[in-house]
Amino acid sequence: MAYWGRIVAWLCGGTRPVATPPQPAHNTWSQHETPPPVHPVPAQRFNSDLLPRIVERVQRLSRGTLHAEIQTPAASDLPACLRVWAESRPNGGRYAYPIDITLSWDSFEVDRLFASGGVERFDAYLDALPAKLDAWQEPRQIDFHSRTQAEATVLIGGLDFEHLVR
Repeated sequence: MAYWGRIVAWLCGGTRPVATPPQPAHNTWSQHETPPPVHPVPAQRFNSDLLPRIVERVQRLSRGTLHAEIQTPAASDLPACLRVWAESRPNGGRYAYPIDITLSWDSFEVDRLFASGGVERFDAYLDALPAKLDAWQEPRQIDFHSRTQAEATVLIGGLDFEHLVR
């Protein structure tokens, strides 16, 4: 119940709830080793470690026809967005505008990636990404084949890391 209280307080103008990573009971490295980098905010770790893997997967799936750029978040405790764009095919396409999509992930879902089972969820998400991209086409009027879309820009926001059942 305390969790929902923090969310309600945030929605009513309070500060945004931030998940705190668990503190280890003891150091796991010796004095002669360099300690591992610390990412106190899951969003920073998502931005530096996981989002580049999504970029790589999108570019590999599109065989280089889609470009992906990580956009700097407004604050360090927010997950970055991913802009995916491409020039439409020379002979046009199904829709009037070239691909220009912004993907944004839900902060609470990003926090969950760094809890128990998060690594497996993220790996399953990457595996399911082709099906997710395909499922977005009709409802959002996007055509990845011709690299066109119906609106000048498309925002696909509030994303989670669940995967489609195959």
